[in-house]
Amino acid sequence: MKEIFDWVPWFQELAKKTNEGGPQALAEKAKEVDWRNDNPSLLRYGDENIDPFSFFYYLAALNRPGNWNTVYRSVAEVFGLRTPIDYSSTEERIFPTPPVFAALFHNRGNGKPHLLWELFEQVLSDPVRSKTFERTQEIPGVGVPKLSQTLFLIDPTRFLPFDARSVLSLAIGKYSKPPPKITWNEYRQEMENIRSAFPGCEPYEINMFSYLWSADLKPKDPRRWYQVSTNVYNDGTDYWEDSKDNFKEHNWVYTGGPGDSMPFPSDGTARRGRYPLGDPVPGDIVLVRFGQRQGRGVGVVYKNDYKDELSSKSRLHVLWLNKKSAKLAGRTPIIGFSRAGEPTRTAFQSTGEYAPTFDLLQRLGPPPLPSELVVHPRNQILYGPPGTGKTYNAVTRALAIVLGVGVDRIGGEDRAQFRAFRFDPAEGAGQIAMVTFHQSFSYEEFVEGIRPRLDAGSEIGYELRDGIFKRIADVAKKARLDPDQKFVLIIDEINRGNIPKIFGEL
Repeated sequence: MKEIFDWVPWFQELAKKTNEGGPQALAEKAKEVDWRNDNPSLLRYGDENIDPFSFFYYLAALNRPGNWNTVYRSVAEVFGLRTPIDYSSTEERIFPTPPVFAALFHNRGNGKPHLLWELFEQVLSDPVRSKTFERTQEIPGVGVPKLSQTLFLIDPTRFLPFDARSVLSLAIGKYSKPPPKITWNEYRQEMENIRSAFPGCEPYEINMFSYLWSADLKPKDPRRWYQVSTNVYNDGTDYWEDSKDNFKEHNWVYTGGPGDSMPFPSDGTARRGRYPLGDPVPGDIVLVRFGQRQGRGVGVVYKNDYKDELSSKSRLHVLWLNKKSAKLAGRTPIIGFSRAGEPTRTAFQSTGEYAPTFDLLQRLGPPPLPSELVVHPRNQILYGPPGTGKTYNAVTRALAIVLGVGVDRIGGEDRAQFRAFRFDPAEGAGQIAMVTFHQSFSYEEFVEGIRPRLDAGSEIGYELRDGIFKRIADVAKKARLDPDQKFVLIIDEINRGNIPKIFGEL
């Protein structure tokens, strides 16, 4: 997915080359380009009216996959561009694409080319003079949408387009529609306000998200939150930005740890394995973390390779909404990929660096923010004859306790995470322990006792060993200051009889 933004440095280099050559060079080179048109409107009004704004806007009007291998390749050859780009790619490159008939910045040759060149040079050298910016809007046919769209094309790392399909469609700033006129300071301030809602993200990323969001990228299911670890192969390496296949630069997430996938079914559907990688759909939210307390970012799903093929080359492609790393306000389960429960979402939401993203998602609609955590009775007893679902329901209630939600909120996807919460330091979060009492189960096994061990040389020794109850109690004691961390002990039925199952929160 890194290639979805390969046009950004391409346009930046083209702008630099255009400015270096000046008016005469641009006129000469524009006539050398293969426009796939015997009489392109760009060339109809004399060399003096081949200004940089008309040139960039006219080029953007030809943004179609077939034209990249002809028109855009020709532009690169004529201007000597060296930015690597796949001209044969059929991937849609999303940036403002105006109708060809409206792509010029002059009124049929009666514009102000000197003013346009003046603004172009200021944009590349900085600072832009407010008077020049405002005078440009006085040219017939040039308004805020057209001017801001072209500024965005000239440098997508500094400017945002203000049009009906751009950031204004999100209604997160001062304007919900393009104003008739705007001063340079107003435009700059509004861009800063909008960028503050997308911490760490570039204008071209914000533009793509807003464009796709306005084109119905919105999630339909209010529960579609996922979490993923950047410790991809469970070897302690953080793949957020320290690898050539890192998450941050490529706009993707993936996992490669043990049990991350399953044989792909012949009927073409992605069935659930340990990690439900085939489940996310466009519009779903992904929370990215390293370990239990380190946040890395927040993204919205754009495309899911795992729906078609569960392989090591598959990726879950995302558009970043937040690329700030921060220490989380709460702990998260240790699992490579899963649905994100209430504690995980609350841990991110309660962290200052991620608060703007949750505010943004709340303003944009579903999915809703985490609700207040549900408080459950500390001790519960399930009773009934064998085979009536006591163990099944004990697991459901234990998950509801650690996730902080009502029992009715626990579905199949939540139960699939049960192993992640089990008391297993190697794989689980250590929040749920389960024991079965039977005739040979002793106090020493449950709480603490002296246990035999086989030393080197086949000698038998003895050691003091903690039981499961003491171990989970010690972990709960260490985490007692964290309100999001819940610990549950399930005591299964004795002797497979009708003695109740008892479980409670520690």
